[in-house]
Amino acid sequence: MNELVHVMDGYTPIIWSMRFQQHKNEITAVNRMNKEIRKNTNNKVTKLIRHPNTPSDISENAAKFAYYLHYKVLPNWNTSTGDLIINEEGTITKLEVKAIKCGPSSFGPTETWNKLIMVFFSFEYNNDDEIIGNTLTVKEIGISDNSEKWQQLKVSKGNEELFDDMDESFELPFSETDTEEQKRKTLEKCKIIELKTFCDKLRIKKASSKKQIIDNLISDNKIKQRKSQTYGDQCNQGRRPRMLFEEIEKQLGEEDIKILYSGSFEELLGRL
Repeated sequence: MNELVHVMDGYTPIIWSMRFQQHKNEITAVNRMNKEIRKNTNNKVTKLIRHPNTPSDISENAAKFAYYLHYKVLPNWNTSTGDLIINEEGTITKLEVKAIKCGPSSFGPTETWNKLIMVFFSFEYNNDDEIIGNTLTVKEIGISDNSEKWQQLKVSKGNEELFDDMDESFELPFSETDTEEQKRKTLEKCKIIELKTFCDKLRIKKASSKKQIIDNLISDNKIKQRKSQTYGDQCNQGRRPRMLFEEIEKQLGEEDIKILYSGSFEELLGRL
């Protein structure tokens, strides 16, 4: 870690460690408050305090340090264009970082990059909701946003006439490429109140039984009439393409995706 004490952007491994501990403390505090809420209501409460999202600086510098560990080249976080840049003798490589959570990643129609870095991070808990570990995986997609392969990636797009009154930012919790059986299994894991919310957002008829709601979500005419568009199509329309990482992974080849790091936060920190 000594060689990274004076990094160009000032965001050292020590600062990264401090930010991570701060984030961890915030989640621990939320878990304690939620435990108290459950206790005060004899576990009858259905609404709890949400965990804070992982701050973007933690994800972006996870990508920075994982990239350095893999290539021995340290990206610069101090940039006003994109998330990270590498300047090698005047040649600029722009890195866009996406923190992967549940659901699809969103891309701005004018976002540009040379490489896309995907950061997967999660905490592990014991039965008392205490943090006992974490998992950090950093993957690199080595193709630019304007490459033919990326521009031709398939994304979901609603038929404008049918979807003009729906929440276009909403996505069902499964991939459009999943089989009907896979979609059904995913929806069966949801609570009925969640399924009814899906219906509201997609302007789909609700029903009294969970099975009928799932049937409607899968077979409704609005869902059937969705047509496939490419990433390039939606950018050209000024829309924000949304894609699950699993969808991206299925469409790209193994040669396009590289694992830069897989382990825990502490293990990566210890190797710097």
